[in-house]
Amino acid sequence: MWKMRLYENIPDKNSLLYDILEWRRSPYQEIIVGKAPGLGRILLLDGSLQIAELDERIYHELLIHPAMHFSQAKRVLLLGAGDGLALRELWKHPVERVTMVELDKEVIEVSKRWFGDLQEGSFEDPRLELIIGDALEYMEKSNERFDLVVGDLVDPGDHEFLYKIELFKKMLKPGGVFATNAGAFNISKPEAQELYKKIKPHFKHTFIYVHYIESFDEIWGFIVASDKELSFPVRWPELKGISKDYNFYMPPYLKKALEE
Repeated sequence: MWKMRLYENIPDKNSLLYDILEWRRSPYQEIIVGKAPGLGRILLLDGSLQIAELDERIYHELLIHPAMHFSQAKRVLLLGAGDGLALRELWKHPVERVTMVELDKEVIEVSKRWFGDLQEGSFEDPRLELIIGDALEYMEKSNERFDLVVGDLVDPGDHEFLYKIELFKKMLKPGGVFATNAGAFNISKPEAQELYKKIKPHFKHTFIYVHYIESFDEIWGFIVASDKELSFPVRWPELKGISKDYNFYMPPYLKKALEE
C-alpha cells in the first residue's frame, strides 16, 4: 500500500504518514482518500485536507445547525459539499428541498465509495435536487430563491466567491440566511477574518463563530449572515441535530482581530 505524508508542504505542521486508499485525478482536481493514524479515513483535494473521520461531525454540525436554527429553512441551496456530509446534517431538519450544486461529480463518487457509512444515505433522499455544474454559473442564471444558502467550499479564503458575495444574497428570499465555512481564524493566517470583513457590508447582521478542528490543527471560522436579526449566542441544547456541547466563546484577541 502506498503511503504519503500529510501536511508535508506546510512548514509549521508536523508531518503524518498515511496510507493511500484511492488516488485519482478528475478534470478539476487531484482526489485522494487515505487512512491516517488517529484521524481515520481522510479526504484530500489537491493535497488539502477536507475531512477526517475523527472530527468531521464537528465541522458539519457547526456549518449547518446554527444556520438552520435562524433560517428555519424549507428550501436550501447547498454549494459544494460533494462528500455528502453537510447533506446528512440538513436532513435532520424538516426541509422540503435541497438544491445541491457540485462541480466535480468524481468527488461525489469517491465519497460514496469510502464515506458511505458516514453519509447515512444522504444522497438517496428524494428531496435532493443534485446539479453537477459550476456554482457561480448556476447562481448567475437561476431565478430561484432560497431560505438558506450554504457555501461548503474547498478554500473560501482563496476562492473567487470572495468577489461574488452579491450573488449569494441574490439567491436568498427576504430575511433568508447565508452560511459558510470561513477558513482558518488566527493572527498569522487571517482567512476567516478577511472573509468576515468582505461579507459584513452586504448584510445587516453578520456573525462569526469559531471552533478548534483537530484534524486541521486550526481554529476554524464559520459565518452566518442575514438582513434579519441574528440573536447570538444560542444555547447549544436548543440546536436540533447537535451531537455534543459546543459554545460560541470568542477569545478576546480574536475578537480584536475582527476590528482591525
